[in-house]
Amino acid sequence: MQCPQKPSAVKIILVVLLVYGISAIIILLFSSMIGFWLNGSEGASFAVGIGVMINLLVFPMVGYVLIARLRSLSETPPPPSENSTEQQEGKETE
Repeated sequence: MQCPQKPSAVKIILVVLLVYGISAIIILLFSSMIGFWLNGSEGASFAVGIGVMINLLVFPMVGYVLIARLRSLSETPPPPSENSTEQQEGKETE
C-alpha cells in the first residue's frame, strides 16, 4: 500500500497566498463600496483605510497558518526503536 504523497511546500505557499490575496481584494472592494454608498468619495477613501487595517490584522493569522502547515510538512516520522528491530530480526532467524 502506497503512502499518500504530501503536497509540496511551494504549492501550499501559493494556495495560502492566493486565498489571502483574493480575500484582501474582496474586503477592500466591499469596504469601499459601502463607504461610497454611505458618504460619497470621502467615505470610500475612509472605508478603504479601514479595509487595509482589517487586512493588516488578518495577515499575521495567515502567516501563522502557513508556518504551521509548512512545519507539519517538514516533520519526519520518528526512527524505529531498537526493540522493534531486534524483534523483527528474531522473527527472521526463526
